[in-house]
Amino acid sequence: MARFSERVGAVAPSKTIQVGSLSADLRDSLWNLFYGLYEEHASDYWLRVAKHVAKYFRKLPVDELPYRDYQARDWLKGYFFGLPWHAAYDLTEFIVHNHRAMTTKRYGGYHESSHRVTASKSIETINYILERELSGYRFIQGVLTPISNKEEAEAIEGAVAAAQRSGLAGAHQHIRSAIELLGKKPTPDYRNAIKAAINAVESVAKQIVGADSATLDGALRP
Repeated sequence: MARFSERVGAVAPSKTIQVGSLSADLRDSLWNLFYGLYEEHASDYWLRVAKHVAKYFRKLPVDELPYRDYQARDWLKGYFFGLPWHAAYDLTEFIVHNHRAMTTKRYGGYHESSHRVTASKSIETINYILERELSGYRFIQGVLTPISNKEEAEAIEGAVAAAQRSGLAGAHQHIRSAIELLGKKPTPDYRNAIKAAINAVESVAKQIVGADSATLDGALRP
């Protein structure tokens, strides 16, 4: 819902989609989400998250990290807020992809995920934030992808789900490739994304006519 000041016309609501930028409100909101996920003192999540980021994202010596949980939190916060917009999205993707690994406790050879929030739930919340703050990006199949509106994101998700349900492995892979190319930062690879999308259509057409060697034009010809 729009704020009171926006509804009465005292303040003009923002209508600018953020592409190639990251507003202070959006960055703060993403950080607040991370804070809500990992600020549980009894679990020392910040130490594990910081170690994972240092080891696999920043490629830094892990023995130079702070050794207290709140210090690890401040270390990660300072890094996140100092990143350019595209690198902040890189880190957001990394945290989402590694959420389970970072919050898994290990007891010898036994591993147990100890976090109450799943990676899929965190993606759902992040997408809500991205939509609310007018970001031009959404998580689709785990990839941050440029999207101009909610309907586009839902259409792409629907296409991927339909390919999975129908057993169209080739089409599913091509759609995934198209999503990854669209999500390429800082500049999406639209040309090759279109090619991958065409390949997905061709893959479906070939399965329908039962001819692996058919071209798209031949497969569609009556």
